[in-house]
Amino acid sequence: SRGDFDLLREIGSSEIVSGMILPDIEAWDQPPRYWWRYAVPHPLPQASASGSQAVSKLGKLLVGHIRKSAPSAADVRIDRNVESPLSNPFRMLSFSLASRVAVCQACDVLFSAGESGDSAEIAISNGWPEPIEFGPHPAKSRVEAIDALANRIMCGHDVRLMCWCYPKRCHAEVVTKLVKERVKCLLKPTSKRVSN
Repeated sequence: SRGDFDLLREIGSSEIVSGMILPDIEAWDQPPRYWWRYAVPHPLPQASASGSQAVSKLGKLLVGHIRKSAPSAADVRIDRNVESPLSNPFRMLSFSLASRVAVCQACDVLFSAGESGDSAEIAISNGWPEPIEFGPHPAKSRVEAIDALANRIMCGHDVRLMCWCYPKRCHAEVVTKLVKERVKCLLKPTSKRVSN
């Protein structure tokens, strides 16, 4: 195994910073360019007196094509090749526009349902093949992944969702919509209870 200081030097750090968030253990077998962005300090937004989170500057949320876009530290792949919980579990039956629109709409229904979404039920009702889901609790993993992306944006970090479809109709539009909704929710002041 690598020593901590060697690892920090490898990713270009000149000093040890407290409060580092290190990537999940699965990322350690990847070259540093795939995971170094997670090894930098991530300040947590602080709640203000009004109840909303104090945010100096929000990060940007973009969408890019995996092959056509130059790699950046903000990239988050959401295609099926990386078994992301944010992958579209529905396969296109053809490369027609109608098939693309149908699977993106199904993805919207599934992802918008949160933890209660059932991809198998949606696939059966549309006469599609069995969906491709990753992990033992894909719906919960999706919600957690949306929250994680929203938190990155709240901390001022840019996020670029990467898929093979973009700029054609892509399920990344659905993920973008949900992340933006989550950020808005985090920015809203919490309601105060009125005592009688």
